[in-house]
Amino acid sequence: MMALAGLAWCLTAFAVAAAVAHHLVAWTWRCGMIDRPQRRRIHTRPTPRGGGLAIITVAAVAAAATAWQMPGSADRIAAASLPAIAVALVGWWDDVTPRPTSVRLAVQVVAAVVTVWLLGPMTAIASAVSVAWLVGLTNVVNFLDGSDGLAGMTGAVVAGCFGCAAAMTGESALAAIAAAVAAGCLGFLTSNWEPARIFMGDVGSTGCGFLLAALPLAASPEHVPVLVPVVAAAAWPLIADAMLTLLGRLWRRENIFTPHHEHIYQRLVLGGWSHQAVAVVYGALAAGGGLVALVWLGELS
Repeated sequence: MMALAGLAWCLTAFAVAAAVAHHLVAWTWRCGMIDRPQRRRIHTRPTPRGGGLAIITVAAVAAAATAWQMPGSADRIAAASLPAIAVALVGWWDDVTPRPTSVRLAVQVVAAVVTVWLLGPMTAIASAVSVAWLVGLTNVVNFLDGSDGLAGMTGAVVAGCFGCAAAMTGESALAAIAAAVAAGCLGFLTSNWEPARIFMGDVGSTGCGFLLAALPLAASPEHVPVLVPVVAAAAWPLIADAMLTLLGRLWRRENIFTPHHEHIYQRLVLGGWSHQAVAVVYGALAAGGGLVALVWLGELS
């Protein structure tokens, strides 16, 4: 019965995300939320953005339903999910009318501080590291949302790996939310797979990035040190791409806040790889890292 309930939970999340993303395609076109081809972008035709709202909708409903079913975990679920929703809403605002980078970054820092404060108490060092982790992964996912299917595929893998790890450590509430996020990412891919009919946009990339970073911090204190590495291991291809690109631009003394197409995934697409191939390779690398982390976690148990 538990397996059937879990399957129904994931199928519902998948169906809802797929349906919302499908309807967002026409709605965002009408609202003029369009990404148009530019020299520093790798897509070749106008495409609406903001489709990640489908994933955030599923995540918010899943968090609310889980908190209602498991009231003992409600406080920690709220501490992780509410700031993530706030970050996503600012991302939606940016999708509608582009905002300065400083505004988005300031909101992310405030949301991270609020999350850490709600989840406390922590030492000063642990709090600073947690804030850096939250803001860092949020922007890593945002940076890597530039190729059809890439962020959705890797987001599904990271959420799925974390969900398995949470279940292994008895964090049932977090596992349920992660499963819904993974299924929601896959549902979104029905409209984002090459050729994408809608892009994730900042609402999805920043919202999902923040939530995936916050969920392991919302676990019981004894489980946080083993759950955060699982997320980091599964997200390693995104983190490595972002860090190598950032360090390269700093080395060349380039403005790191200006748009570019120097990420590894961008170079692969410009070099002739299909968006599908890039998404599959990054997804496979993420799955490999997540599997290694899950085996390590199993050996600790």
